[in-house]
Amino acid sequence: MAAPSRIPVLSTMLRALRFVWDGRQGFWYTAFLPVLVLTVLNTLGAALAQPVDPADPSAGSYAPPFIAIIAHLALLALYVMFAVAWHRRWLLPGESVTYATALKWDARKTKFLARLFLIAVCAFAVMLPMFFFAQLLGLAGEPMGTVTPGAAFSAVVTILVGYAVMGRLMPLLPAAAVGDPLDLRGCWAMTSGETGRLMLIILLPGLVFGALNLAAEAAVDALLAGIGLGGSLIAVAVESFGLQIISFFGIAVGVTTLSIAYQSLKQTLPAPPD
Repeated sequence: MAAPSRIPVLSTMLRALRFVWDGRQGFWYTAFLPVLVLTVLNTLGAALAQPVDPADPSAGSYAPPFIAIIAHLALLALYVMFAVAWHRRWLLPGESVTYATALKWDARKTKFLARLFLIAVCAFAVMLPMFFFAQLLGLAGEPMGTVTPGAAFSAVVTILVGYAVMGRLMPLLPAAAVGDPLDLRGCWAMTSGETGRLMLIILLPGLVFGALNLAAEAAVDALLAGIGLGGSLIAVAVESFGLQIISFFGIAVGVTTLSIAYQSLKQTLPAPPD
């Protein structure tokens, strides 16, 4: 077993960003169909949107529930297909991947999805007692009430603990993507001492590209409004397409960052028996 080594968070993320940028042709090849499908669904939802209050146009509108459900299920499935393909791109660089094999649903993606739900369940199982404990202490606050310092502190601590659990278990995902036999107990042991770094690894790409997405959305809204297309279906399609590209680029960076971290942590595992 190799000696444990600390994961350098910033350099790992920069290394991942460089990898995705250098492989941008492969990124576009893998991300185009998910981006296109989600753009079509978002545009369809806007086309079929119903007003919240027909008497008050300023109240906004909402997409029909069936479109919203389809869009969320499609996002989940497309994320899994893309993430598995991109984990393998880093961890198995010599693998020859076609468009069909990258996005075809198979047992590997089913296992990845099951691991994703397992991580969410584990985090929720830890956070739920904390929420009830805060309620007993009167720290959770009242619904629609004033947020007290105690309630804010309790919420932050609960969320951070949830992210800590997720961070410790996230290496299960790259392991599932490449078929490594890593279980829950083994993952927890492997990530011992790396909780804070793994939290940052799963948080930073989302925060950076989330902020970039918000800035791009504001800029595109202003541009389309300036040329008289604001609020049109063309505007919805153009904006959705651009924002989905940014989102999937951020997913690729996050997935690569996690793959690099997993690759580093794997070196601490005992060698398999002959």
